[in-house]
Amino acid sequence: MQSLYVTVVVIVAWLVLCAAMWRIHKARQHVETKLNSTVLIAYASQTGNAQAIAQSCAQALHLSATSVISLNNLTLEHLKQVEKALFVVSTYGDGEAPDNGHLFAKHIVNHLPSVGAKQANVSRQFDLSHLHYSIVALGDSSYSDFCSFGFELNQLMSSTGAQLLGDVITVDNYEQQSTELADITPSWLNIQSGNKKVANVESTNYWQLAGREILNPGC
Repeated sequence: MQSLYVTVVVIVAWLVLCAAMWRIHKARQHVETKLNSTVLIAYASQTGNAQAIAQSCAQALHLSATSVISLNNLTLEHLKQVEKALFVVSTYGDGEAPDNGHLFAKHIVNHLPSVGAKQANVSRQFDLSHLHYSIVALGDSSYSDFCSFGFELNQLMSSTGAQLLGDVITVDNYEQQSTELADITPSWLNIQSGNKKVANVESTNYWQLAGREILNPGC
């Protein structure tokens, strides 16, 4: 009987711990931004390059830290608070979104009208027709899916009624040391050439596959 009591106590304690850890995890994922600017910058980065560009843009525009957010933490509610948005995104794997960017795309898709429905049927709750945005897409032109996530994001944003400023800016084989921020960003940011290079961003959260090796061939 005593062993049963101890078992029940251990299980309850474990469940309480799991619930607490889940709440902490959700709290970290949910970013409450109190924007003090009309511009928001969002990034999706697998190796840190897009994040570095996004943060450098924010520094050049003298924006607060809350004006820069990863795409996974971005919601349509955030975008309702601003007039302009800059998306800096890379394409990963076979034309996919980086790990910290795929949730935003799913969030929009979940609120789009069914195939064949008219744009007017999009709920007013997710109408972003007031928003103007630009996209800086990083990729490698040696792949057939060059910057495909950037173009996919453009289609998704367009479906909300938001308006693209200019064209999607594609950056081929981005080189941090030799890249001027003004050369890869839209003109409305008014970043002057020659005085801003992309800053370094140290990140331990992103990994890049260097190679594969079969350890058990023939199995």
